Amino acid sequence: MNQVQSNPLSRTLFVAAALAATSASTATSLAASDKPLIPRAVIFGNPERASPSLSPDGTQVAFLAPYEGVLNVWVTPLDVSTVGPDGLLAAAQPRPVTKSTDRPIGRFSWAQNGEQILYLKDRGGNENYQVFAVDLATGEERNLTPGENTLAQILDTDKKFPDEILVMSNARDPRMLDAHRVNTRTGESTMIFENTAGWIGVVPDPEWNIRARVKMEPDGSTTTELRDSADGPWYTFLKVPFEDAQTT
Repeated sequence: MNQVQSNPLSRTLFVAAALAATSASTATSLAASDKPLIPRAVIFGNPERASPSLSPDGTQVAFLAPYEGVLNVWVTPLDVSTVGPDGLLAAAQPRPVTKSTDRPIGRFSWAQNGEQILYLKDRGGNENYQVFAVDLATGEERNLTPGENTLAQILDTDKKFPDEILVMSNARDPRMLDAHRVNTRTGESTMIFENTAGWIGVVPDPEWNIRARVKMEPDGSTTTELRDSADGPWYTFLKVPFEDAQTT
């Protein structure tokens, strides 16, 4: 029999200490319950404004904000001739340039022409994001990567090609992402790299020729191939073993 059980005084002190600890814990819990909870909307709701982005010519700012409860892209012009007392440029009244009512827009960017907004959106949460362009002057929206289950992403933009973008799309084969050069005003698309071997990534040069491609091998290693011109032969540049593939 241990000492607490055999000694009446020890048992009394033990019970008193336990009751005191329980009372302190209860008091703390009651005090905590009296404090208001953080509203769920503060944690999970839409931000008032997010992801501000300056236009290529510096005269407009685009940002995400709710439109009828759904995140959309808004644009506001900046009056570059007026500087307020706080040292900031004056901004005109913002306006929504996208009006999605079903799915929020989470990613967008300026087209290099400064007259269009590019954004990604899926359908009903299927995560098959497609690339859209909206004209700021006319409000016309265009799906640049159409297809019922097409998955696409922007590969590159460049100020040398203000009305074009490079995109990766699996419209041809759902298992592969091909590289396309797309006109953001007309939607015209030209494939510049057909992915027939499961390449997981490609890299364009400054003239938008695909000059590097990366493939994952069956053993988990990766192989990077290069070519010295737009139509030159491919050669192995780098092989990374499985152990280092995720960090190289």
